[in-house]
Amino acid sequence: MSVVRLNAVGDVWFGDHPVRIGHGVGSLYGGGSESALFAYTKELLAEADINFCNLESVLSDAGLRTWWLPSLEMRGRPSGAEALADAGFNVVSMANNHMMQHGAQCYVETAALLERHGMSVIGREDDEGYSELVRLDIRGARVALMAFSLRPEEYFDGKPLYAQRESHDQMLWEVTRAKAHGVDFLVCSLHWGTEYMRVPDTSQIQLARQLIDAGVDVVLGHHPHVLQGWEIYRRGLVLYSLGNFVFDLWPRETRKAVVAHIELRRNETPSVSFTPVWIDDAFRPTRAVGEMAREIQEELREISEQIGNVHASDLEYKRASKAAEREVRLSGYRYFARNLHRYPPNMLMQSIGRTLVRRITGG
Repeated sequence: MSVVRLNAVGDVWFGDHPVRIGHGVGSLYGGGSESALFAYTKELLAEADINFCNLESVLSDAGLRTWWLPSLEMRGRPSGAEALADAGFNVVSMANNHMMQHGAQCYVETAALLERHGMSVIGREDDEGYSELVRLDIRGARVALMAFSLRPEEYFDGKPLYAQRESHDQMLWEVTRAKAHGVDFLVCSLHWGTEYMRVPDTSQIQLARQLIDAGVDVVLGHHPHVLQGWEIYRRGLVLYSLGNFVFDLWPRETRKAVVAHIELRRNETPSVSFTPVWIDDAFRPTRAVGEMAREIQEELREISEQIGNVHASDLEYKRASKAAEREVRLSGYRYFARNLHRYPPNMLMQSIGRTLVRRITGG
């Protein structure tokens, strides 16, 4: 059996972040020009059998009210599916905390749209309530992919349509069940962790290693919006967070990205190499060069070396995460104040009003 090549990137979305409303990804590229987002990285995905991303925004106009901020923010247009396919992506995770933000119809329409464009969707629940398994036969190798979200559902009152899990035991059981289907390689995508933290916490490390022990060959992590480290554990590969790939966050660290090039060979430990990527001012991932490339590679190496030495207590980690969250929130206020002229007047008033309400109510 020859090598199976998998490229993996972090979070991709085609909407506007609330702090970028009116001038974010969705506003700049929502008219059918989304393919331009991948102009500088399409070549990096050309040689693989599987190109994976985590989609953070639905691609649907269902229920859209363009004058209403909650309806518009974090929502991509249907034309984004064609852009993903044109860029070379063929496996997309839809298990994350923004997938139900605009309702069940948007979720269903997005999944159907991706499949019409030739992509496999992972992260949905099947009829039996398990994370739906996608199986691919690649030159005789049986590759299976699945996805879970460990994040709480924030936007939808009912049961989410994606595989949202609180129980680690449940996930381990589902992985064991998937492995029993006679696959050569099992890849598991996880939406987990804490935003803006550069290292995973001890519970993530423990779970990742349990998943490897249960039969997973590659764990692909996302949600923190920054790069975290990676490790080889026994004969499995864990990428704790792949950061962003197409996103309109503004802090510098959220714009450092990679394409992870993974090779799978039967009875061998997966191998991985990284192409450093920088998300430019127009939200396009571009191949990093020179000092930026060296910076990303060095930071990834340093973070990865810390994985085996993460001993912070839960309280210490929580304090650090609160500090990181606070700094990003404050930087958002500064960005908002500097860019008042860029917001549509209606959205500007809604943004200010919502912020004031949250400050008063503590929400």
